[in-house]
Amino acid sequence: MGGASGPRDRGGAGCPGAHGAGRRAVADRRGHRDDLVAVADVLHLVAGALGAAGNNARGVAGTTWRSSLLPLKIGRVENGSTVLDSARIQQAIAYARDNGADIINASFGGPGYSQSEENLIRGLAAQDILFVAAAGNDDANLDFGRLAYPALYDARNVLAVAATNRQDDIASFSMYGPLSSDVAAPGLQIVTTAVGGGYVTGNGCGSGGNCGVSGTSFSSPYVAGTAALLKAHVSPTPGWREIKARLIESGASLGNARLRAAGGRVDAAAALDWFVRAARG
Repeated sequence: MGGASGPRDRGGAGCPGAHGAGRRAVADRRGHRDDLVAVADVLHLVAGALGAAGNNARGVAGTTWRSSLLPLKIGRVENGSTVLDSARIQQAIAYARDNGADIINASFGGPGYSQSEENLIRGLAAQDILFVAAAGNDDANLDFGRLAYPALYDARNVLAVAATNRQDDIASFSMYGPLSSDVAAPGLQIVTTAVGGGYVTGNGCGSGGNCGVSGTSFSSPYVAGTAALLKAHVSPTPGWREIKARLIESGASLGNARLRAAGGRVDAAAALDWFVRAARG
């Protein structure tokens, strides 16, 4: 996970993984599983989706191109598995808060609830910090009792993000819920940056080869990046309430995303132009 701040576009880069070798699926103790992701790659994959620079004839482009990122590693490898614990998560959140983050992206989650973690995230609102969280990858309706934290914490500054496919339908693996998922964003076959200056691409789609990466962990940084665009380009500078309202109210009503997430699929251009009807302050 991570947070960010800066004089231009501001966003956060999620980093649930830890440094290590090998290529396998990453799963944390709290339940998310993102396919075809090496542990060492997670930071680069998430950061690229959020902030890879565009218009340079190189590689891929992220959502916001001039971001100041604060990547934070919260996982560790034990016996070949990636492990997360709430103490390390809270330490990272507090570090992001204390170092000027405006937006925190959480590309991790699962059924484990922590009261102190919820209190910490709720307290971020007082410092005008938006907390963007991946909804999870267990193909379940969160409105019917499935647990996914931090996405489901009772904090108004949390923005829960489901994943969509190329048809703007909720992806087959994504958790969702019109009451529990605030918005959705692309999360299937994502092309992004990788370790060593390379890229994960969709060149192998249809031939059994590499076909990008998938998971709500890659949907949430798209939304965090869009939130950073709003923070940087809307005047007067919006707080977390206005950013959240813009993202939800301006979502595209395509596919079934609007039926399964409150705001439908995020639309960056519409969010920038949207007249916010929600109360501010």
